[in-house]
Amino acid sequence: MLKVPGASWFPLGDVAQRLVDIGTSDWANKANVELDVRAQGDVSKNYTAGESQLMTMIQEKARRSGVSDQDIDATGSVTKQLADSAGVHYRSSIDRAYHNALGNP
Repeated sequence: MLKVPGASWFPLGDVAQRLVDIGTSDWANKANVELDVRAQGDVSKNYTAGESQLMTMIQEKARRSGVSDQDIDATGSVTKQLADSAGVHYRSSIDRAYHNALGNP
């Protein structure tokens, strides 16, 4: 432990180390919060893009199977029902995965 000359009762090294620890802890906490916010935004953006891609894949598969665009877009069509069901399952799966990974509801 470093001591001030002539003052053996003043533990300068210990005090300095505690100040460094406090400053480092504060900095690390702020950095973690910033990274968490950024990661949550990226996760949300990627999941939203994934749902859109899922819908596009369903529509494209229907087209390749000979379903017309009019039938794909028709209310109550098999393609619409499949897309709606897939969307519900996609969102609930993402919510569960997000909650399990990050502990957020």
